[in-house]
Amino acid sequence: MSAETTLDAVPAAWAAALIESDRRYFEAGAEVLAFPGASIAVLRGAESLAAGCVAQRIDVGCAAAAPDSWLAELEGRFRDLGASRVRLYLEGAHGTLDAALARRGYRRRVEHGFVRECGGPAEDSGVELVSSDDDDGWIVRRELLRRSGSAPDGFAADPDLWIDMERRRTRAGYMRPYLVRRGGDVVGAACAASAGPLLRIKNVCVDPAHRRSGVATALAVRFADLAASQGFAAAGCFAIEGEAGMGIYGRAGYRDLTSQLEWVSNLGSRT
Repeated sequence: MSAETTLDAVPAAWAAALIESDRRYFEAGAEVLAFPGASIAVLRGAESLAAGCVAQRIDVGCAAAAPDSWLAELEGRFRDLGASRVRLYLEGAHGTLDAALARRGYRRRVEHGFVRECGGPAEDSGVELVSSDDDDGWIVRRELLRRSGSAPDGFAADPDLWIDMERRRTRAGYMRPYLVRRGGDVVGAACAASAGPLLRIKNVCVDPAHRRSGVATALAVRFADLAASQGFAAAGCFAIEGEAGMGIYGRAGYRDLTSQLEWVSNLGSRT
């Protein structure tokens, strides 16, 4: 294997680890149900959350054979589970299935996977990450979420239900919660999840009073130092195309290495 091939293989492995980390997030603490050509990860009691019921690991060949029928059956399964929407993930574009999703009113978001290699001296980002897996830490995080008006994934969510979901995923061993402090004040929160060679940034929430003040960029820089201190080769995260995170992670030295497609539709009377 040439040196060039070896170097190319490293970011490819990071990209694969980042995609897999998202699948593990939805499955942590959840019941994983078999569905033709996919799996459904459902966190019982949190089905109304967008993150509480998700279809993933999709066999596109199976789904695209008769996409409208497949989607109708999937919608029925989500409805039976008590979900308020169907949310599914695909790697890359798939013409026939994509067309059926759009025809049935699904909304598409492109999630870009960013990675920053660890190494070099630690940077003074101006913020610190404080482990907060205790009752007081979760209370602070709940208040941040309440002031934000939406969950870290961009969907509306009851703060109590969201925090309960995060605590369950933490207890399942997927992630560790942190508070973000600057000058002694709590200005945000995030979680860290190991994903093979990566430490994944997850569920970032910045206090509305401290937005547009560099907190998110400083957090991304500090997170890379945290990853290095814990022996990881890189830090990684996802950002939504067209939203602020795309610029934030680029400014923090992260590279756009991969992407996945999220499709979402609220459940109605459609059959």
